[in-house]
Amino acid sequence: MTTVAKAGRFELAPPPGFQGLSSDPSNAPAKALAASNDEIAEAGATPALAACSTHFGDRTPQLVLLGGYGKLLAPGTEVAAAWAGIDRSGGAVRDKTDEPSGKLGGTTHCAVTTAGPVEMPVCIWADNSTLAIALFTGRMSPTVAHPDFAALDRRLLALRAVAEVKK
Repeated sequence: MTTVAKAGRFELAPPPGFQGLSSDPSNAPAKALAASNDEIAEAGATPALAACSTHFGDRTPQLVLLGGYGKLLAPGTEVAAAWAGIDRSGGAVRDKTDEPSGKLGGTTHCAVTTAGPVEMPVCIWADNSTLAIALFTGRMSPTVAHPDFAALDRRLLALRAVAEVKK
């Protein structure tokens, strides 16, 4: 169990670039997800959003990171609430897995989600400071076979290592 004193030591600060991708907040998916920032703020967290594309102006980014930071006392509950939010928004979740959370700890799950007519892999992590949803939008298609969640988790851990920084 985490004490309040240990919670909230990190913030979510998406980098301007990641693994050859550049942050491009001007693309349509990033703009559409920006509305979620209000929900994050209402929950008492500071929102953070990044969309990473191969080229500035790409219609569909390769990766979208949506999340926030604050004092989170129950990371597993936060991850479950994020999946429930996807369900409430009309999406479906399948093939959910528990994945390693790395040296910062917490809870990490990956799954395939349905967003309208397409599916894509999504990973969510939460610890005592941050909650982040990584949408692997570059892998969207009408059907997604069971993805290599271990590989996606390694990519997520690499992103987390540069995006979750000590306050």
